[in-house]
Amino acid sequence: GNDGANRIIMNSETSQNKVLEIIKIKNLDSISSEIPKIDLIKIDVEGFENEVIEGALNYIEKVKPILIIELIDKNLKVNASSATELVNKLRNLNYKIYRIPDSFELNESFNFTDCILDIA
Repeated sequence: GNDGANRIIMNSETSQNKVLEIIKIKNLDSISSEIPKIDLIKIDVEGFENEVIEGALNYIEKVKPILIIELIDKNLKVNASSATELVNKLRNLNYKIYRIPDSFELNESFNFTDCILDIA
C-alpha cells in the first residue's frame, strides 16, 4: 500500500500489528558543526514538527533557513501540540507564514484549528 504517513511511536504506545524498527535520532543542533550551511529545511514528520523545530532551534535562530512544513493540526494534537502553537513558535523566531502553493500570507487572524496545510 501506501508507504507514506509512517511515524515514530513511543515505547509506551501499543505496537500491535505494526512493524517496528529501532532507530537512532539526532537533532540538527547536535550535528550542525558537521554539515555545511542549510538554506532550506523540509519538515514532514507526521505530528513531530514541534520536536524537529526544538531540536534545530539554535541552528534556525542562527542561519534562518527557509522552512517548508506540512502542518496537520490533528497530527500535532496527538503529540500534545497544535498547529497554532507551532506557528506561534515560528513567528517568535521572526518567520512569516505563507500557504503553499499560492504564497498567501497567513497572518495572526488565520485560524489554524483542524488545518491541513503546507506552509513556508
